Amino acid sequence: MLPIMKESGKFAFHGLATTGGVGAAQANAETPFTYTTNNYKKLLEDPDIDLIAVSTQHGSHAKFVVEALEAGKNVYCEKPLCLTLEELERIKAAYGQSKGELFVGLNRRYAPLARQLKKEMKTDQIPAVYDFIANAGFIPQKHWVHDEAAGGGRILGEACHFVDLIQYLDGSELLDLTVTAAKNDAYPMNDNVLITLRFASGAVGNIVYSSMGSKRYPKEQLRVLSNGMVCELDNFIRLRKFGSSKTASHQLKQDKGIKAEYEYIYRVLKGKKKNAALADAFRAQELLIRAMQKVKEA
Repeated sequence: MLPIMKESGKFAFHGLATTGGVGAAQANAETPFTYTTNNYKKLLEDPDIDLIAVSTQHGSHAKFVVEALEAGKNVYCEKPLCLTLEELERIKAAYGQSKGELFVGLNRRYAPLARQLKKEMKTDQIPAVYDFIANAGFIPQKHWVHDEAAGGGRILGEACHFVDLIQYLDGSELLDLTVTAAKNDAYPMNDNVLITLRFASGAVGNIVYSSMGSKRYPKEQLRVLSNGMVCELDNFIRLRKFGSSKTASHQLKQDKGIKAEYEYIYRVLKGKKKNAALADAFRAQELLIRAMQKVKEA
């Protein structure tokens, strides 16, 4: 977060609140802050701070987001926004009453090749079929991300990225989201799932999220089929389009849209753009939470 924000030249780093330790020292060495504190409320009370960035374990996101919004601050929260429906409702209520803006760190929608794909295939005008593979890699069961209270699991914490990307490409309301989890004694963490999406446009999507794959295989691949064409987005490095008569290919250094996301935040805060992405984040997180509740109850 910090190096890319710093590189953009659009953010000043004023206060850093941490629990201390090596990570805090390293962050402050690379991106010097005016001051560092162990009391996060000092940031909320500081009139010189207008954007609070939340980058803590997932279980604390909602608490900090609500408190920052109630303090009248703009808030950038790393994904996921929250872990429960109750937290989501508290965030919505705080946002509705706050003068601050709220942003969620769902950066894939800002990736240059994702934007090019949407433009070339007109996915917001012509319904498509989306097929996404997230070869997420194995994380041991004792890692905090699998803890219900601290991390909420990888589907709420990470798969939200890919739901949001498809929401962006389609552009219509996400009507339905279902999750089907694989049953495997060697992988008991519910991080091998199929996520099925249905949109108001008529489009449908499928996300394969798995920790069972090989590290030698690309981590993220998207195929979009529509109007006699197929587009393949390979790890946000290469985009290939197959049409009726020719194949086109574009290749870039990997760019998952983080820098462009921060540019978007800056433009919204400067009044140059409307905050149009938040409604998608609210909707997807609600449906993901409900779907994962059903998985756990099954």
